[in-house]
Amino acid sequence: IEQSRQAALAAIEDKRNADLAVQAKAREDADNKHAAAQEKLAAAQEKAASTQLKLDKIQAFMSRYKDLLFTAGMNEKLYANNPAELQSRREETAGNLLNLGTDVVKEINSASKDKTFQKELKDAFGSFGLYTENKKTGQLHVSTPCGAVVKFCSFLNY
Repeated sequence: IEQSRQAALAAIEDKRNADLAVQAKAREDADNKHAAAQEKLAAAQEKAASTQLKLDKIQAFMSRYKDLLFTAGMNEKLYANNPAELQSRREETAGNLLNLGTDVVKEINSASKDKTFQKELKDAFGSFGLYTENKKTGQLHVSTPCGAVVKFCSFLNY
């Protein structure tokens, strides 16, 4: 009887150990899946944050451009009867456009490792006359205030 009892206890212990091994393996698999999911989540969050920063930069440039457009339009109305002041305001606008163009070109050039963002910037600001691109070299050059203002002023019809 003692032998049977010992054999039964050994079988129970073996079954318990086998069950524990299965549970440990399942727990390890679950931990590995959780760790992989956490890594994917962290990468997605990092990508989303990076995308938001890029969007914020584009929106900030657009906001500056719209502010200049609004100010230039207001100057045209406010100083229509004062040609000297109007010319001064136009020159100020030209300088601000040149600064904006310089900032856009710097951002495009600094994004050289991120071709998608670089293309998005070019697409967003290429039609504004803020810079020109040498098609042979791919280098960008800030437009002269005159070139940017001509494009800018075409929106204002003056």
